[in-house]
Amino acid sequence: MAAKRSKQRTRFVLVIGGDEFLNQQQVRDCRDRAAKNDPEAEIIELDATDASQYDFDEAVSPSLLSSSSIVIIRHVQNADDSLADTMVDYCASMTKNPSENTGTVIAQHDGGQKAKGSSTG
Repeated sequence: MAAKRSKQRTRFVLVIGGDEFLNQQQVRDCRDRAAKNDPEAEIIELDATDASQYDFDEAVSPSLLSSSSIVIIRHVQNADDSLADTMVDYCASMTKNPSENTGTVIAQHDGGQKAKGSSTG
């Protein structure tokens, strides 16, 4: 027996590694599906290499322009601990109070090890 698909939309998607082109395509597909479900949502892109927990909080919060957002976070493997903890807390709050969260988050991880802290020589 096939499982029934939930009518509730996905609010946090993690796209991990693989071929770079296919990874980018999957992010675009997720963004397009989220935008189709919520055409009024503001699309915000962050790079975890230099984004802070405050940037993330601001991105997923309602704004003057839109009450919802689609947040794309690139290079999640480069996120510092405070940003990673904030994203985990966001997921936990979505589970407890799904109606209170107004954003969809698409987190893109390039695969492999965390890039910060690696040395070049």
